[in-house]
Amino acid sequence: MNLNQLKYFLAVAETGSFTKASACLFISQPSLSVGIQKLEEELGVRLFERTKKQIYLTSAGKYFQNKAREILNNFEAAKNELRYKNCNHKILKIGCLHTLSIASMTRLISGFVKIYSDVVIEQLSGNVVELEKLLDRGDIDLAITILGDGTYLNDSQILFQQDYVVAVANNHPLAEKKSLCFSELDELPYIERMRCEIRDHLQELFTARGIYPRICYRTTHDELCKALVSTGTGVAVMPAQSTIPGVAHLPFSDLNLIRQVGFLCRPKNNSKVVSLFQEFASSYFEQGLFLGVAA
Repeated sequence: MNLNQLKYFLAVAETGSFTKASACLFISQPSLSVGIQKLEEELGVRLFERTKKQIYLTSAGKYFQNKAREILNNFEAAKNELRYKNCNHKILKIGCLHTLSIASMTRLISGFVKIYSDVVIEQLSGNVVELEKLLDRGDIDLAITILGDGTYLNDSQILFQQDYVVAVANNHPLAEKKSLCFSELDELPYIERMRCEIRDHLQELFTARGIYPRICYRTTHDELCKALVSTGTGVAVMPAQSTIPGVAHLPFSDLNLIRQVGFLCRPKNNSKVVSLFQEFASSYFEQGLFLGVAA
C-alpha cells in the first residue's frame, strides 16, 4: 500500500467515477484502475461495487474511506511539522488571481495559518500579467493564477481546472435546464465580468455568431456579480464553483471553455515556507477534489 493508492481510492469515492477521478488527479484511467485493484488485493476486500451505470462504496469501502483520509491527514501533518521545525524564514508573499473564489481562498489560508500560526502571509492580487510581473520583480514568492498552454520560464504546478458556465438565479426560467446553448444568451440581461480572463474571447464568439446579450451591468468585483445574479438582475459567464446561494450553474452544451489554475513560482525558490504552503495547498485541493472547495 502506498499514499498514491489512498489518494486514488478517495478520489473515486468522492466523485463516484473513475473518469472524473482520473481527471482530477491528472493521471490516466488505466493507471487509476490498476492502483485501485492493487489496493483491494492488498486489503483483501472489495472497496467498490461496479455496475454499468454507477460505482458505489461497499460497506468495507465506507469504513476504509475514513481511515484512508485519516492516514493521509496524519502523514501530511507529521511531514509538515517536521519540515517546519527547520524553517527560519516565516514571511510568505503570495499573489492571487482577482477572480479566485474568496470563500475557497479563505478556507485555504485559514487552514494553513491554524497549523503554521507564526507565518506572516502578505497577499497581493492581480490579473495573470500583473502576477507574472510581481514574480519577476521578486515582490511575491509564488502566484496562484491561470496556467496557459505556453511554456513558462517560472516553475508551475496545476492545482485544479474549472469549466466556464452560465450563472443564473435559481428562479430564472433557464434554471431548470441541464445545459445551455451559447446562442441562448442572445438578448438576455447580461452581467459582464470585466476581469474575466476570457472576456475578449467571449466577445469574439458573440460577434462571430451574431449573439448580442443585453449588457445591464459591468463590474470588476466577482462577489458583486454573484449577488446580482442571485437577485435575477442578469446572467453571467463565470468559472463553475460550488453552491452559491440563489444561483444555478448551467454548462454550455456546444462550447468547451475551461481554465487551469495552479502555482507559478520563481525559479530556484528554495524557501521552506513556500514549499510548505505548496504542499498544504496541493493536499487541500486533492482532498477536496475542487468539487466543494471553491464556493
